Amino acid sequence: MTSVYTGTISFAGLSSGVDTAEMVEKLVAAERAGADTRISTASSENSSKISGLGSVSSTLASVQTALEALSSDESGNARVASVADDAGFTASAASGAAVGSYDIEVVQLATKHKITSGAYASDATVGSGTLTIEAGDSNIDVSVKSTDTLSDIAKAINTAAAGSGVIASIVSTDEGDRLVLNAADTGAQNSISVTSSDSSLEALTYSVSTTTDGSGNTTTVTTGGMTETTAAQDAVIKVDGYTKTSASNTIEDVLEGVTLSLTAATEGSAYSLDVSGDQSTVSSAVSTFVSAYNTALTMLSTVSAFDVEAGTEASLTGDSMVRSLQSQLRNMIGDNVVALQALGISMDKTGAMTLDSEVLADALETNPSAVSNLFGSTDGSDTSGKTLGDTLTTLLDSMLDENKGVIPQRQEALERKNDDLEVQMEALDARMEKVQARYEAQFTAMETTMAQMSTISSYLTQMLSSLSKSSSSS
Repeated sequence: MTSVYTGTISFAGLSSGVDTAEMVEKLVAAERAGADTRISTASSENSSKISGLGSVSSTLASVQTALEALSSDESGNARVASVADDAGFTASAASGAAVGSYDIEVVQLATKHKITSGAYASDATVGSGTLTIEAGDSNIDVSVKSTDTLSDIAKAINTAAAGSGVIASIVSTDEGDRLVLNAADTGAQNSISVTSSDSSLEALTYSVSTTTDGSGNTTTVTTGGMTETTAAQDAVIKVDGYTKTSASNTIEDVLEGVTLSLTAATEGSAYSLDVSGDQSTVSSAVSTFVSAYNTALTMLSTVSAFDVEAGTEASLTGDSMVRSLQSQLRNMIGDNVVALQALGISMDKTGAMTLDSEVLADALETNPSAVSNLFGSTDGSDTSGKTLGDTLTTLLDSMLDENKGVIPQRQEALERKNDDLEVQMEALDARMEKVQARYEAQFTAMETTMAQMSTISSYLTQMLSSLSKSSSSS
């Protein structure tokens, strides 16, 4: 904070021969020097502390973010699914999926029902009436005019269906145009049925009925003028020899946390699906934490340093909060040094961490939950069972919470002090204006008096000179 008052001096010591403007400036500067230095120094120190606290807060926030990633299920319980390229399916495993191996056989894929009409000339009409189309949960009525071509009917179907249940298209062949109806979704439950309100539209109908005779024999009868091109069928897989049926080729409910995406039938051949801990995700999270922790330690040391040779202090040298924070971090890490070393994390004499990736990989191979066990949360009120993740989280929250954290509260207090110092500087400026006005008035009065005395002196000198001349002549 720097404030310098500069006033306008309208006189220059014409009578006294003294540079009164310079004199007033020096007198005002001398009078304000003590208060100005005190306010500016305090403001500068506060701003330096605010900056130092901001740097500490930023690095601790990075540690907090890295710790959250370590303690989350997505990191500590990350899983990866491995499948052979020609297995007929791919797989993905969500966090927490059970680790294990399974034999998967894709017996058949789920398919979308498709039916096709006979061929018509592109400008030919079919009939008139209403077509009722059912596909899965979708049921629509389509009005057909006597002037409608297959193309018109296809457009009407798509407008009514709006992408749900069935999709109509026209295939132009050498024999003519054909109306093709595709089910929007795979599975037997989404098969298409078409009925009409008028016999003139019989060529565009399709339905399947099943009857059972007294002996239990089942007969399936297909009626209508359209032909089935692709049957509606469910996907069928075998998991360790047990059958699972699904209307979709994406199966999420056979192995908890695992999604299978079927791509080809491999009936008669089973392929292995291996679900294991995702070491790459966990290792990356640990490495990020170690880096963030070391950066925070370095920052705490930097803002509290003292340069012996230069005799200068950093922004937070001797600060009790910084010393306490460094001590708490050392104690927390020291209490868990054995567990950290088991994960390949060692500390040097300054407290900085080093990660041995090979040791970490071996630890995760033995126990995929090793990291989450150390850095995860117990979610309980019993502090005796708190993990390193719990204690670090509590410490960081106490430092960073925007409402009651130590650092935000200190920053706000320092900013309030700076606001008060700004008010003090403004008051000092106002007072110095009055001081300058007083000095100017005093020097103006002095110059006026001296000017008057000079005038009297000149008058007396002239009178005495005249008297002297008169005496000499007589």
